[in-house]
Amino acid sequence: MQQKTINATWVPSYQQHLTFRLLLCSLEASSMPNPDCTGLACFTSAALIPHSYDKHDTSKPENGYISMAYYANWAIYNDHYLQHIPVDKLTHVLYVFANITETDKDNVYGCIKQLGLLKQKNRRLKVLLSIGGYTNSQSWAGILQADANRKNFAQSAVKLMHDVGFDGLDIDWEYPKIDSAKDMVALLKEVREELDRCSNEHANGNHFLLTIACSAGASNYKVLPTSEMDQYLDLWNLMAYDYVGSWVNTTGHAANLYPNTSNPETTPSSTDDAIKFYTSNGVSPKKIVLGMPLYGRSFINTAGLGQPYVDVGTGMGDAGIWQYKVLPLANAKVVELPMTGASYSYDEKTKMYVSYDTMNMTIFKVGYINTKGLAGGMWWETSMDRVGEHSLIGTLVRELGGTDALQKSENHIDFSWSKYANDLRIILRDLLEDFQDCSF
Repeated sequence: MQQKTINATWVPSYQQHLTFRLLLCSLEASSMPNPDCTGLACFTSAALIPHSYDKHDTSKPENGYISMAYYANWAIYNDHYLQHIPVDKLTHVLYVFANITETDKDNVYGCIKQLGLLKQKNRRLKVLLSIGGYTNSQSWAGILQADANRKNFAQSAVKLMHDVGFDGLDIDWEYPKIDSAKDMVALLKEVREELDRCSNEHANGNHFLLTIACSAGASNYKVLPTSEMDQYLDLWNLMAYDYVGSWVNTTGHAANLYPNTSNPETTPSSTDDAIKFYTSNGVSPKKIVLGMPLYGRSFINTAGLGQPYVDVGTGMGDAGIWQYKVLPLANAKVVELPMTGASYSYDEKTKMYVSYDTMNMTIFKVGYINTKGLAGGMWWETSMDRVGEHSLIGTLVRELGGTDALQKSENHIDFSWSKYANDLRIILRDLLEDFQDCSF
């Protein structure tokens, strides 16, 4: 099979002229069709949908789409403050991270009062406290094996959520192993029951959310008892990124939708495979939020896609990580592959390859969200996006149908039971609206 790259013009729904570089497959008459080349690549107002043989659920969420993003409490050290979050384009903000400890000491820091103000000014914006994260992954298993520990965790987590005036909890355990998966079910049950108790006793029946950051890697999701977990969860936030990095032997795609069967090393994971697993094992697609990266993963001294590399490079703060707002790097050429649902840039002079999502690929993924009937989109994390018309968060919302297409249910703002003076009525009365100072 020979491959060649051509340019194809595509004018998406917001009428900005864009160019897609399509990887086409030239097949000899005697060869069997390659699965990556079946179906027609159709230019539509939502996205390119080349995998026309997929089963589609084009129904939109009854209560509107979810537009969700993580906000990192360390972002202030990079001059990214809460007033920089595009709250008009978000329905949920996940505030990261609260730690898991063996004590009952509070360990959430940052701009809690400012988040309260944002909720008051934007009543459809819900803020969730995200607990865990990759760097805290070792803390989960040992602490949560015992019934008493899980109960204490649930009580302290819900109390902290209510004390700081949030709308729910996001559990980020990366990742339960097969021997601890049963603990995950028991943990979610304890937290859900404690959230409901808090709701009935202190919030007039307001429903507090419980979500989970779930893996798109087969070795991680196949151990999960998803149908047992699902009864306690409002949303599954699919981390459909980080498919490649320093742990792989050759360059590949970090957030591709589909596998590349002709060159499988470039797609060690695929979002579509993960979605199929979850929906085939008891999870409604309407509860799955498609996670997307606002960053790229780099590889240096490489001949390009699917090739060996020497290192991942220095990146921006973290090795091999480049924020979307600086991509593509100068002189790098961008390639977008709708058959794989992935994009990347490559500089032939510096030999640097970066896998990241372009605006076109975001539009492509909106089409996927629609055809699969998913709940919406999620981003890691807000400080990495561009501002203005090239924002990926903005692109997602625009292609979903604008802010009118988003969820409009109101957040909870009465936390008079809190041990802090953060009932928003008190905050608005006593706090000067100084968004620049996020210290306590």
